[in-house]
Amino acid sequence: MKTLKPIFLILIISVLFLIPQISAVGADIEITLNLVEQKTFECYEKVEFEITINKLFPNPFNTGDEEVFLEILKPDGKIVKLPAFWMQKFDFKMRPRGDRNYEWLYPKGNPRWLARYAADIEGEYSVTAVYKSPENTIRSSSIKFKCTGGDKKGFVRVSKANPRYFEYENGTPFFPIGLNLAFIGFGQYLSYEKLTNVFAKMRQNGANYARIWVCCEDWALGIEARKSAFSRSFSWYPPFASPPGNENYHSEKLAIQIGGERPPVLNINPSEQVGLMPSQKYVLSGKIMGEDGELIIEFGNKQLGEPVIINKKSAWIPFSREITTTSNQWWLENLRLRSNNGKKILIKDITLLEFQEKVAGNTGTYNFLWEADPNRPLRGIFNQTDCAILDEIINAAEKNGIYLQLCLLTRDHYRFDLSNPESNEYAKAVKFAKNFMKYAIARWGYSTHVAVWEYFNEMDPNAPTQVFHSEVGAYLKAIDIFGHLRSTSGWGPAPAHWTHPELDLADLHWYLREAWGPLWKDETMAIIDRADFLRKYAPSKPAILGEIGLATDKWGKSKYMDMDKEGIHIHNILWASVFSGLSATALFWWWDTFDPMNSYYHFQPLSLFVSDIPFNDSGLKPAVLSVQETNILALALTSSTRTYLWLHDKTATWWNHVVEKRTPPTIKGVKLNLSGLKAGDYKITWFNTSDGKIITTETIRSNGSDILITSPEFSGDVACKIIRN
Repeated sequence: MKTLKPIFLILIISVLFLIPQISAVGADIEITLNLVEQKTFECYEKVEFEITINKLFPNPFNTGDEEVFLEILKPDGKIVKLPAFWMQKFDFKMRPRGDRNYEWLYPKGNPRWLARYAADIEGEYSVTAVYKSPENTIRSSSIKFKCTGGDKKGFVRVSKANPRYFEYENGTPFFPIGLNLAFIGFGQYLSYEKLTNVFAKMRQNGANYARIWVCCEDWALGIEARKSAFSRSFSWYPPFASPPGNENYHSEKLAIQIGGERPPVLNINPSEQVGLMPSQKYVLSGKIMGEDGELIIEFGNKQLGEPVIINKKSAWIPFSREITTTSNQWWLENLRLRSNNGKKILIKDITLLEFQEKVAGNTGTYNFLWEADPNRPLRGIFNQTDCAILDEIINAAEKNGIYLQLCLLTRDHYRFDLSNPESNEYAKAVKFAKNFMKYAIARWGYSTHVAVWEYFNEMDPNAPTQVFHSEVGAYLKAIDIFGHLRSTSGWGPAPAHWTHPELDLADLHWYLREAWGPLWKDETMAIIDRADFLRKYAPSKPAILGEIGLATDKWGKSKYMDMDKEGIHIHNILWASVFSGLSATALFWWWDTFDPMNSYYHFQPLSLFVSDIPFNDSGLKPAVLSVQETNILALALTSSTRTYLWLHDKTATWWNHVVEKRTPPTIKGVKLNLSGLKAGDYKITWFNTSDGKIITTETIRSNGSDILITSPEFSGDVACKIIRN
């Protein structure tokens, strides 16, 4: 498809003055709509709008009763409402730090309102920007633009004809083939740069699906999560204290403490690496309170100016120091605070702002040390650097043909509040989740490569989340004009999730562990067993194994994972996933083992084989066929005019190969009687499952009764397509 640049339309809502409230009659506000550029574009391409509104929101990520959105009149006469979102733009590059490249982000301009849309039908569209409050509704003038055709397939849907499988919006079947790439960030195996390399390897080998977390807290991407410049979630001992004055108020505002009963030196060490500009001045500011003493500020192992003298015990003393980076410094490093005599000092309101030379003493608005705020809410504030990285991840996924299952909500910020559906805490959790989903739809919903919104990773399967899924699911139906699929996962079997009508697919996480007895050693039978278990509760919706791998009984990575250098368990799990009735390949968890072993080649032959299977054909169903050889398993997807067949030697398991060192024997030929096929001539094609190449082809005529086929010689497994001409 011809690639066009995104269209940037600017919807400008201007006001004469900044005012705390909007007049009910709108007399103080003038709205205009300026078209910067207009182009014809293809269906499903991103169109980006910029909305300028001179109004201050206490929290623009959660505007409460106020809204900023677009009204879009489509060519078919329908009007859709698209929420806008607040964002900080960044320059984004990969820059070296130590022996690796990392995501370097630097703020570009002030934050602003944007909206992103993907048109789905040809014709002329009309767009209006709207601000709405309980007192007033204000609309801009309208912009018209046109959409032509294109070759994009549209959003991923549940198949209408065969709801056990997926399809694209244009009706083409979609079978996800991929793995987990969950943790992306500083200190992780996957940086953004490495992720794009993985996407490229997946594309080259026919894979098309990845599950990614944006709910990781401070060890990787975490959009709504605790991130601190002083402590880490996995060892949470922050230097926080309640300052004087809180005793008589219903306030839990915290300050940072050094000295006293705490260490006298505090390193400012954000979990997200802070990008700076070389040879640039910055202003570090804050307020301190304490006993008689001195606060020393150090940067780059040097003291910044004179110590800050504390001579008042009951008032906050402001401080400010200039920082200048070196000519080759791209990162914030070696910034620390020190109590000179070890006495207790409380610190609050730490900011690091860019110094603007144009006006002496003027500073920028972006706080590079937002992680230094101990009072930053866990919910309702969205980390803009991680949002920007996700923007780039989605762009890379689109370029490489990868569809994403995005795990969004940080579980431990919600699960304790979701224990009692009658409680205020439960209602608040639902409200925050809706707010997050609204932001996700506004910022990333336009992309056809966002296949699934996954609410939580491994929520408590016994928690009473039915109300949550009903309310959030209904909310998404109302506001997600793009119609993304909705899912969640549990830390154990979760039939309540799988049967819920507002969840579009059933997702089970399961690992090959010794505790499972024989299934641990036989990955093929394990897939069949787990697929049958899922299908018991989800007979008519897509069902996937969202995590799998060789694990210890405590869910750590098994030593056998590295020992299986040929990836026998990977190969068998992938092929068994297709023929067991699952809706996607089981998604491997240990990407940091999968990638170094370069196991992507296992995807290629499977991808070639399934590329023309009509999974969304209502007549296509999984079946187990009988064969005379007791050591051969025959799995099939079959209808009245076609059969897709996989023969697997039951002795060709990872355990037999890796542990017992047994080489699968050569199978001389397996005879099968196929029944249920309509009369006609059938083309029979046998495939090598290791490279996807054709072994033999022949034509057999069926008179509407059984036909007999014989496999070629094979070792381990072989696949076949039987299709009526």
